[in-house]
Amino acid sequence: MKAKKRKKKKQKFGEKEMIRLEVFLTGGVLFLLFIFLVASFLIPRYTVLFLSNGGTQIPAQKIEKNEKVKRPEDPKREGYRFIGWYLEEDLYDFDSSIHQDLSLVAHWQKLEEYVEKIVLNQESLRLEPLEDFLLEATITPENATEKLVAWTSSNPKVATVEDGLVHALSEGNTIITAITRDGGLQATCQVTVQKKVLGITLLQSEYALEVGEKTSLELEVEPKVSMEELLYRSRNETVVTIEKGTLTAVGEGTTIVDIATPDKKYSAKVVVTVTAPPLEDIQIQGKSTLVIGESTNLTILTTPSNASFKGVYWKSSNPLSVSVDATGSVTAKAKGTSIITAWTKDGKKVTRHTITVRDSSTSE
Repeated sequence: MKAKKRKKKKQKFGEKEMIRLEVFLTGGVLFLLFIFLVASFLIPRYTVLFLSNGGTQIPAQKIEKNEKVKRPEDPKREGYRFIGWYLEEDLYDFDSSIHQDLSLVAHWQKLEEYVEKIVLNQESLRLEPLEDFLLEATITPENATEKLVAWTSSNPKVATVEDGLVHALSEGNTIITAITRDGGLQATCQVTVQKKVLGITLLQSEYALEVGEKTSLELEVEPKVSMEELLYRSRNETVVTIEKGTLTAVGEGTTIVDIATPDKKYSAKVVVTVTAPPLEDIQIQGKSTLVIGESTNLTILTTPSNASFKGVYWKSSNPLSVSVDATGSVTAKAKGTSIITAWTKDGKKVTRHTITVRDSSTSE
């Protein structure tokens, strides 16, 4: 009985010790946590800003004293190569410890874009002595690194050039050349300097058109007269007509168009040649049913519509029922059916059309 009591007393002592131990450990953890929080407030933390200078944005960093800044991912910037992060004038050393707030700036190197082409706004010029004209050079690509252009005149006595401004001096011809500093690419403009001539000056004296085509005369008049005021005459209107300076090609052939000032003091003439594309096909168009005694005209459609065409011959397979003359006019004579044939005068194209004739008492 005594032994049993001693064992029970020992077990009760162990539970108390465990409670004291738990209280001790809990207090220790809280104390350590307190120390950690105090230390966190006492240890300085610095801010590092990354100024990308036109590149993609890079997040700022919070770094504790004596720690190292973490090297961020390189920013991106179109047309530039990233060199590095700089602290003022020096490349920043990411192996160094931090002791203050920092602002690191991205430095860049511009990538070279080379000139591929140069074009002038005029390929030719006509100027009077002492007249000026500004030539403009367009560089391709637009973002080329070096866009400087040098200007030269092949005959400075006729015209000079400075930064694209052409200054005419005396009658004659010269070539203005623009040369790129990058690659030595060139573009030229032919310059003619002459005094204005009284009268009609033809810029084009011969024209070649296709049937159905229209174009405007190219000329200059001094003293100034509008195109509508000039007098025009086509010597063959079956070939070409003209109205207010616009030529219209009517049929194949060659003719002359006369031009004169309103007072008929000055005149000029141009030669116009009209051609037509080759004929591909022909087709008869017209009625297919007639009554006895009725007449109608058949027409020929050509492909293309403005093709060269000299006319056709006509024939009826049953002239007792339907007759046809040389112009394509048909007349219904008696009940029946007839095939009308048309073929080109060179014999290369042929087409047919069927006509049925009924008596007058039968509806179509």
